Amino acid sequence: MIVHAVIAGAQKSGTTSLYRYLAQHPQLATHGQTEMSYFVNEHEQRGGLAAAERKYFPDAGARRRLAKHVMLMGSEAGMARFVAHNPEARLIVVLREPVARAYSAFWYARLNGWEDAGSFEEALDCEPHRLAADGWEHWRRCAYVTNGRYAEALARIDRHFAPERTLVLFDEELRA
Repeated sequence: MIVHAVIAGAQKSGTTSLYRYLAQHPQLATHGQTEMSYFVNEHEQRGGLAAAERKYFPDAGARRRLAKHVMLMGSEAGMARFVAHNPEARLIVVLREPVARAYSAFWYARLNGWEDAGSFEEALDCEPHRLAADGWEHWRRCAYVTNGRYAEALARIDRHFAPERTLVLFDEELRA
């Protein structure tokens, strides 16, 4: 199995919408799960590529595979794994204005039971302590400020992907 392209980007920036639009193309095979965790999840990595293919692309056939994971650009190890998997792959990154994105992510985390802070302000105050204690991997869904530091994420992307293989969009462009 080879994944030909991946959509990454900031959580709550429109990555799922873009993924759904592109999934309609008959020459693309996509996964039914919201996120393909194989490249960012150590446990799935140990299971191997064949297991990932069975889980994510069981009926892909000859179609090109498109994956999505919003936390890929925040994971140095995940980026390295993906590029090692396919150095010719393409990366699509979707970004959103960081404050609006963080606020939306907070409410999404509350809705899903990942966030126990009583307010957005309290969650922002908790973030440095959470990350220091348990790290980004544990709190990545609730790292509202950290996940909005796009310069760091884009620098990480530049270390792994050639510019001609990377497309960066803003959610406004996607909506237009």
